[in-house]
Amino acid sequence: MNSLVLIFYKLLALPGGSILLSLIFDKLIALTQNQSASFFKEVTAKSAIRRYIFRLHRFNRIKALTLSLVIYFISEVFLLLCEANFNIDSKFSWYFFPGLYIGCVVLFLPMKGQGLTAALDKRLSLSWDLDDSLALHIRQRKIRSLSPAFTNSLAMAAASHLRDLRSCRIDNPLKMDSWLFSPTLFRANPELKKFQNILNFPKLKKFRPSLKSRHISRLMKFAVDRRKCRRRWRYKKARKTFKPLKIFGLVRSVICLQKFATTAMAFVLLMPRWRSIARSLQALPKPKFSATYPMQNGMPSTERIKDAERVFNSCIPNCRISLLPLERMSVFTVISLVAYNPRASSQLGGWTTGIQID
Repeated sequence: MNSLVLIFYKLLALPGGSILLSLIFDKLIALTQNQSASFFKEVTAKSAIRRYIFRLHRFNRIKALTLSLVIYFISEVFLLLCEANFNIDSKFSWYFFPGLYIGCVVLFLPMKGQGLTAALDKRLSLSWDLDDSLALHIRQRKIRSLSPAFTNSLAMAAASHLRDLRSCRIDNPLKMDSWLFSPTLFRANPELKKFQNILNFPKLKKFRPSLKSRHISRLMKFAVDRRKCRRRWRYKKARKTFKPLKIFGLVRSVICLQKFATTAMAFVLLMPRWRSIARSLQALPKPKFSATYPMQNGMPSTERIKDAERVFNSCIPNCRISLLPLERMSVFTVISLVAYNPRASSQLGGWTTGIQID
């Protein structure tokens, strides 16, 4: 009986490996074809099955099962590689997988009904949430400018993806909410100042990679000069020197390493402050929508919401747009947002809202 149970736990690694390999394969296809989540654009049996599986991941139990299977497969591979060097109990899988599954369930609890996300492009991702509605999320980490042109471009991209969803006969309501659509509080508000000061780390902002950084600008200048030199002089000695492609690869490696270090350090600095962030979020007053920017149904909103509504109405004339209620940001969302973009700490207001398209 014990051997049958052990064989069953060993076989659990197979679906985890299949999931991991399929995700890697899809990622490689997306990189080579410069597209993502194509199963939202195709009307085929294979795409319909993938959409159904994606829809199932709105439940925490399914998300936890998928993640635990993938982690369990990686652990089994690691154990096979290290089996000759370490004396590991054969019954390790009996209690490891159930504990891993329970841990993944607890991990997904802060998501509050949000499903797993699939990248639609470099700026937007899509999730199928617990209430059987779709939600668009901004996955662009670095936002250079909060201008109306930026919001309009996001709305146009969202309208394009909405047409793809409707062509696949997915008529579920689509929500597009973000802290960018929320009305802003008065800058001199003491609670807002306290909230932003908790999230503010000036040294992280300076360490964040930028083309204005001295070392990156020097590497870029060196790479450009080498490329110009290689184009002008085609001698054998010039061919033996460093290729411009390798130098630009070095610049990308330095930027990626610096981004990873900054993000990891931000998480390390912000996680101990989660209680202060939670208390400050609860103390923030609720902002009010402005009657200066009314929607078509007459409800007060913000300038960005009104511009987004105008874009959706021009792209999809028959759509119905309603305003989502204001909600406080979660502590996990605040920490993640500031960790990936430290400059957002001085712009966050602690509230989110958006629109729903039916």
